[in-house]
Amino acid sequence: MDIAGEAARLVTALTGVEVDESLEILKIMADAEVAHVKNFCNVTDVPSGLYEWIIQAVAGKYIRIAKKTLLGNSALSVAKSIQEGDTKVEFGGKTPEELLDELADELTKERDLVCYRKIRW
Repeated sequence: MDIAGEAARLVTALTGVEVDESLEILKIMADAEVAHVKNFCNVTDVPSGLYEWIIQAVAGKYIRIAKKTLLGNSALSVAKSIQEGDTKVEFGGKTPEELLDELADELTKERDLVCYRKIRW
């Protein structure tokens, strides 16, 4: 299974920014996640039920490290308030960066790993 390619497609689908699936960083992150799952679960092969989780984790970690690329320069500084004369407008809500952080947090949660864990003897 091409975990890096699937993660790139997931990031593209979630953010609308085209991500090249041949990026070396995605391959490195995918290999690291596979190793993490094998070590955590104490198995030699990744259980088939965890591939989707690995893809989400790689996508979330890529989103976290590539925020600047995904947001572009225009979204790096968002005005919180504007004042003109005696009129002041304050913007509430979340910045695009905060939204990406929340998305990355959701994608990288360790949900089902414990279900596949085997006891070490």
